[in-house]
Parts: sequence; C-alpha cells; structure tokens
Amino acid sequence: MEVETVCVIELVGSPKEHVEEVMKKIVDKVKESYKLVDSKTFDAKQMDKLWAIFSELTIKFDKIEDLFGFCFDYMPSSVEIINPNKFIVNNTRHKHFAE
Repeated sequence: MEVETVCVIELVGSPKEHVEEVMKKIVDKVKESYKLVDSKTFDAKQMDKLWAIFSELTIKFDKIEDLFGFCFDYMPSSVEIINPNKFIVNNTRHKHFAE
C-alpha cells in the first residue's frame, strides 16, 4: 500500500553556506532513495551565531516500512500522512498480546 506524506527536515549549524549545502545534499539523497513528489527548501535564518534551515518534502513510500526506515535515517521533525486516510499496522512479533 502506497503511503503519501509531507515531511519536514530541519538543520541548524554554521556557517550559513555549509547549512545550505548540507540541506541540498539531504534533499538530493532523498530524491535518489524515495519517490520525491515535491520539495521546497526555505531560506536559512540566523539564530544568534547559528543558522537554521528547513525543507518540506512530499514523498510517496511503497509501503509503511519504507516510511519507518526514512524516519530512522533522516529524523524528520514532522511527518504528516496524506494518503491513505486509514491503515492498520499489525505487531507480528508479539501476537499473543493482541489476542
């Protein structure tokens, strides 16, 4: 079952150029690994001596397990599931607790 999401990835660091370059590399890597439908990277903003930047990514995953893997790899600050409206995830490892 395909899962469509909008995910936000944030970075903080210095200098500004480095933060922007790393974010571009992250978006490119996501594009190589997943079905990236759309992406928007917002301008870096200065916070004291550091710079903060974030990207909003619309991604389609072939299955929910791929979304879980993405979350472990990229640690998005936000994940919104757009489609499907409802799904059930079974815990096959500990079946006896569900019965």
